[in-house]
Amino acid sequence: MVRLLIVDDEPLHRQGLLKLMGKLRPEYTLFEAVNGEEAVRIVNEEPIDVILTDIRMPIMDGFQFLEAIDPVSKNMKVIFITAYRDFEYAKKAIAFRPFEYILKPIDVEILQQCIERVERQIQQERTQSSLQVKMSRLLSESQRVYVEHQLNEDYASGLTQEEWEYLDECFPFSQPGVVACAALADPGRLPELSERDDLYAGLYEVWPDKGQLLPFTLGQDRPHACAVLIRAPETHAAGETPSGIIEHLTQWLKVLEAKYECKLSVGVSAVCRSLREHWTSAYRQARENCERAFFTGYGQVHAGLQEMCSAPAVRCEDTSELADALREGDEQAVRQFMESFGRRMCCEHYTPSSVKQAYDALMECQLRETLAPYGGDTLGAELERWREISREARTWSRLHDAAEQFLLELLRRTADKHDAIMRQIMQDCLEYVKQHYHEDLNLQEIADKYHFHPSYFSQQFHRVTGRKLSDYIMEVRLEQSKKLLAQTQEKIYKIAETVGYGHDKYFIRLFKKRFGMTPNQYRSMHYKMRGGASAGSQTTEQGRSR
Repeated sequence: MVRLLIVDDEPLHRQGLLKLMGKLRPEYTLFEAVNGEEAVRIVNEEPIDVILTDIRMPIMDGFQFLEAIDPVSKNMKVIFITAYRDFEYAKKAIAFRPFEYILKPIDVEILQQCIERVERQIQQERTQSSLQVKMSRLLSESQRVYVEHQLNEDYASGLTQEEWEYLDECFPFSQPGVVACAALADPGRLPELSERDDLYAGLYEVWPDKGQLLPFTLGQDRPHACAVLIRAPETHAAGETPSGIIEHLTQWLKVLEAKYECKLSVGVSAVCRSLREHWTSAYRQARENCERAFFTGYGQVHAGLQEMCSAPAVRCEDTSELADALREGDEQAVRQFMESFGRRMCCEHYTPSSVKQAYDALMECQLRETLAPYGGDTLGAELERWREISREARTWSRLHDAAEQFLLELLRRTADKHDAIMRQIMQDCLEYVKQHYHEDLNLQEIADKYHFHPSYFSQQFHRVTGRKLSDYIMEVRLEQSKKLLAQTQEKIYKIAETVGYGHDKYFIRLFKKRFGMTPNQYRSMHYKMRGGASAGSQTTEQGRSR
């Protein structure tokens, strides 16, 4: 059972923390205070285990509150939560030996990790008899947390000279060094590890000089990766990576693989003359090298120095060959295209993110082309399904195989459905032509109506109906003209206009080609069959109509 006190004068922040902690730890007993004075009263009345406190508060601020209660003697864990980044505040916080120092707005994941560390610390302390051990661990953790926080600040916006002077007391940042980054091959295994500190523990097992190391994690890497600053021999040339460091990192990988049954990739930078001045660029180089596992596989230390670049962009017009293969249901052509595409993408000097973007673009183009007839819901669901697959693919080979299988599965699943939908669309098109035959119909307009490329729509219309779209339009128009010729006395040019032809001569030519007689001849024949007007009158009418 853990009893936790939240101290914050801002109602929204305080209530938000209460609600959040209620969800994260429903078994906790929670207390709240609006300022330090009220918090002192609660601490004096209740056996509090953990305090989450703001620093700036009215009546009594966070520091005055802690001075009044002496959390060390009461064996309480303190987590400062504040929006103030002032260095002096940070130093003062460390003096109170907080368990953590968290900035607003609160990152839920960071808070969760902090609470987990607090819980482990409480459990450890409850089983330990030595107060000296407890205080030593709290102080060490506080210092490491603060150093890690400052590194995050420096990476984001830089630190002042005074802040760097304090950090130099914790680690020799002014000396040469390298940065190594480690990333789990399968992030899903992380919950099986008690915390990333377990990864660091493996590192300390193989390193002869533990004072040579400074483990840390940047916010962007949580929770799948960690990093470490490694002091390098001052005699080692800049721009290279000491072989001894690579050997120790390789041993670290072996220890972790044996201990946790997981694979990692480690990227290491070249030596920089001053970690203080160049650790951020060294970190980026180490991160890039770590990402080379995307192509070469995990369980290795990557120390390449060649800068990574972006993979070529993929445009829909560049993948028309694949689109044709999917439409035609040609599995072999799909496999051949993907083999060629994979050869272009499998390059360890490409950034994994750009390669994933290329595969994502390829898949989106094909999905939009293939699933357009099925409507937005189907397209959206398939796009999200692919994006989830892409996010989970930790290596190029997995990504490529997943993409090929996704396309083949799509081809097989949609073949029958596609045919049924196309038949329905073409039936609708036939009805549309019957209703709009008198308008200026053309392939482009009708294809646009159904969101297809004209050539593809023409191909599908002929496949489903057995005739050309232009022939069908002409057939409908001419059949309608027969009705008008038989049922009205409209002049030929008027009938031509009515059924969608601007020129009566063109209409007469088409009519004669289709029925073997002119419109007037058809009208005369129709009237004779019905006992209508004389041939002479028809001849006269023909003259007037022309």
